[in-house]
Amino acid sequence: MRYNRLVTILAILALFALVGTAVFVYLPGDITVSPVAPPVIFQACSNSNGTDLAGLTISVTLGANSSSFSITVHPTYQRTYYHDVVQISNPTTPAGDNYYFGVNVLTPLGTPYTLAEMRIYDTATNTLVLTVDLQTPGLQGWPTSLP
Repeated sequence: MRYNRLVTILAILALFALVGTAVFVYLPGDITVSPVAPPVIFQACSNSNGTDLAGLTISVTLGANSSSFSITVHPTYQRTYYHDVVQISNPTTPAGDNYYFGVNVLTPLGTPYTLAEMRIYDTATNTLVLTVDLQTPGLQGWPTSLP
């Protein structure tokens, strides 16, 4: 009697184990991965690759998919302004949605400069969004909202 009861319990446990295993064997899944365009891109503006006051080129290089950029400038006077060089654009987002960003200064400017800033403006309202200290390395301004 005891032996039959033990065999019955073991048979039921084995049946549950087989049923649980069958669930994983007979339900395969598919995963589809598709690349998407970056939501925020950079665009060269009217002064990109133009000349500054000394006749030197304001070099602007856009990265892959326009998701990054680098600028080479040649400050020659005591105070130099570069205007309308690169624009941050959000072509896919519906109006009213915001993105957050920061600026990572990889190679800070040293002497002889006493002040080096990059100022980011909202062109729709002409308001200052972020001022980046180009003499300080690292991520600055995170998180800053970009409409």
